[in-house]
Amino acid sequence: MKTYIINLASSTDRKTRMDGLMKNFCFPEHEFIEAVDGRKMDEQELDRKFDRKRFRRLYTRDVRPGEIGCTLSHQKCYRKIVEENEKCALILEDDIVITKAPDKGLMEMIDRYMDSDKPRIMLLSGGYWFTGMKNLDGTDYRLAEVYDAFMTHSYVINRAAAKVMTEEYPYVLADNWFLFRKKCGVELTGLCPHLVDQDWSGLGSVINMGYAQDERPQKSWYVRNMGRLMMRRILKASNRYENEK
Repeated sequence: MKTYIINLASSTDRKTRMDGLMKNFCFPEHEFIEAVDGRKMDEQELDRKFDRKRFRRLYTRDVRPGEIGCTLSHQKCYRKIVEENEKCALILEDDIVITKAPDKGLMEMIDRYMDSDKPRIMLLSGGYWFTGMKNLDGTDYRLAEVYDAFMTHSYVINRAAAKVMTEEYPYVLADNWFLFRKKCGVELTGLCPHLVDQDWSGLGSVINMGYAQDERPQKSWYVRNMGRLMMRRILKASNRYENEK
C-alpha cells in the first residue's frame, strides 16, 4: 500500500514537513501528488472541469474555487490508483497531525482488510457518525460502520472504490461521504480510535484560504436532508460519534 500526499507545488515547507512525518511514523511508502489550485482557474476552466450548475442544485449554494481544487485533487489520486493498478492507497493532505502513531501490525491488517473486490474506504480521521462497531482482528482497534462523515485529510481507499468514485465531470465535494456511500455503494468504515487530525493551529488548507465563510445552503437543502441531519443528532446523543480533536 502506497501513501499519496496531496500538496501544492508552491507549498515546499509543507512538503518538507510531511517528509519528516512519514519518516517518523509507520506509514507506507509515500508519493506527493500535485494539488489542483482552483483559485488560479478562470471561469471557463472551472466550468470545464467541474459541474457548478449541478453542484448548486445539490447544495443550494455556489461552490468555491478552493473546493473545486480540493475535489479535483482527490480525483487525481483515484485515477492514479486505477491506472497503476494499486490494491489500495492511503490518501493524506499536507496539513495533518498524527494523534496516535500506527504500528506495522495495524497497517498490515488495514492492508489485508482493504484487499477486496468490494469498494471500501476506511477513514483514519475523526468527525464521523456511526451505527455499529466491530473489532479489527489482530489489533486493539475497532472498525466503525460509518453513517456520515466530513473531512478528507486521511483515509484508505481500495481500487474498487477508486473506480466507482472517479468522475470525468465531478459535482460532489470530496468529503460528501454520505452521498458516496449511497450513490457509489461504498462500504464506509472508520478506524476507532482515529489516528489523524487536521492542524487547526495555523496551517489550514491552502487551497481554501482567502475566502469568506461558505454561504449557507438554502432552506430547501435542510428540508431534503432532514432525515440525514436527524440521524446525526440521534447517533451523537447515543455516543456514536467519533469526535475530531
